[in-house]
Amino acid sequence: MNASTEAAWWIPQTVHTSEAGSRRDPEAKIAFRALIAFTLILLISPQNWFSMLKPLRIAFLTAGLAGASVLWNGWAHRKPVVLNREILACFALPAWAFLTLPLSYWPGGSVATLTDLYLKAVIIFWLLPNVVATKSRLLSLATVLFVCTVPLAGTGVKNFLSGVFITRTDVARIAGYGESLAGNPNDLAFMLNLLVPVGMALFRSARRTSVRICVLIILAIDVVGVIVTFSRAGFLALAAIGATYFLKLVRRPGADRTLAFAMLMIAILSLPLLPQSYINRVATVTSIDSDIRMELWMPSSAQGSGGQASAWNGKFRGTGNGGLGGGTAVNAGALANGVRRGYATAGNNTGHAGDSSYALSHPEQIKDF
Repeated sequence: MNASTEAAWWIPQTVHTSEAGSRRDPEAKIAFRALIAFTLILLISPQNWFSMLKPLRIAFLTAGLAGASVLWNGWAHRKPVVLNREILACFALPAWAFLTLPLSYWPGGSVATLTDLYLKAVIIFWLLPNVVATKSRLLSLATVLFVCTVPLAGTGVKNFLSGVFITRTDVARIAGYGESLAGNPNDLAFMLNLLVPVGMALFRSARRTSVRICVLIILAIDVVGVIVTFSRAGFLALAAIGATYFLKLVRRPGADRTLAFAMLMIAILSLPLLPQSYINRVATVTSIDSDIRMELWMPSSAQGSGGQASAWNGKFRGTGNGGLGGGTAVNAGALANGVRRGYATAGNNTGHAGDSSYALSHPEQIKDF
């Protein structure tokens, strides 16, 4: 098999990479190992468990090592670095964001968001086509990503069983995986759903039965992890993934069709095991009765009453409704009072408008209240 056959769609045709060439290239090995370490740090966040690592900024150290290795390898071996239109557009977005930082209401928070989340994603986006250029590396990266779901999903299941929740309303939501990309339940469900197809690809490509069994066990843990987040978007994504695989596999004869019906039977048999609160939560996806509304009023640079300036004082003020009352319009006076004092002021309708008469025929609004 020649290099052009092995090259994936994201590698330009001018780049010729082979397995043998990669093994002889120490800089390429360093870049790939640094990329693996960077990926592990982003997903697992070891600095949250070992506080001594926090001042070291290990994510940026490994990303810098990988990027420097890619650039050095390209210069030393006269290899072009992948820098296509998509990557340039990806670099242009954070550049524009940094240029507009002085116009931000909170420059410090904007910098933290850009460096902690978006900039890391941009680095990954650039490193992948430059480093993962062989089938073996692609398989290694996919394996690492999929195995990383074990602590993510395991933490979610553990928090659910031990009662570690962030909300205790009509639906208890578990805490996410520390201060990482999966730090809240919705993000945790998103990350797991994102890597479930990777696990399915590993399962279908594995040749040994033992490997397939291990992949199936991890997939089961991931599915349970998505469910215990009680994320409605997570459920919809998981259902879409399952339906897509079923429709694809059922059209193929032999083992693929058997796998499709096996997946369907497992899903049907698992329905009675779901907690009733989860079913109630998912059922609200189609609800048109909920009517949660909120308003945020910001001070302007104009003069307030009494000649006092109403510019934002950098603080936030939340308002409430009296008794069972609802509707932000009813509370407009409290919103205006906070704005006149320089506060960014928010209010909500507690899930309904008017008095308690809504409770007679609107069960979803009762839950929202």
